[in-house]
Amino acid sequence: MFSHFSVVPFISPYLTTNVGFTDSQIKYIYLIGGALTVFSSPFIGKMADKYGRSKVFTFTVIIASVPVFFLTQLGETPIGCVLVVTALFFVFGAGRMVPSTAKVTSSVKPQNRGSFMSFNAAVRQMTNGVAAFLAGLIITIGDDGLYHNYALVGYFAIAMGIVSIFISRKIKVADDASFVN
Repeated sequence: MFSHFSVVPFISPYLTTNVGFTDSQIKYIYLIGGALTVFSSPFIGKMADKYGRSKVFTFTVIIASVPVFFLTQLGETPIGCVLVVTALFFVFGAGRMVPSTAKVTSSVKPQNRGSFMSFNAAVRQMTNGVAAFLAGLIITIGDDGLYHNYALVGYFAIAMGIVSIFISRKIKVADDASFVN
């Protein structure tokens, strides 16, 4: 979440200010990205079940780094190219959440999952806010009216994604034997 939400809050302003999108074109980014995740997330979930949550999480984090890199480097770019990059950003950004959520959920005994997931959601929201805050400290608006240092936010997001791979490997599956219906 830290990786993803350092980039997300600045997509719209960056694309309208630096890339040349109009406010009315921004909706296509979210429409296409959201529509594709409806199909890609269940597929990624099946892949996580088939090949393992850790492998699929690692794969999606690494692949998600590609659109993060390009998205945060864009200058004036044709709308079609931007839509491809942002669609991949949303597909793999959401895609990495599927195996990570499955892995985190399985790390807690079933009788403790409700309270754990509530705490997890609160930490996730706090992390989103901290990530956006830190990105806001990095990004500046120059005398030219353009956003600067978004590329640094992209590098930061990629680095945090890689760190999350190592952290995810420390998560162990809980013993479900003590669960009573």
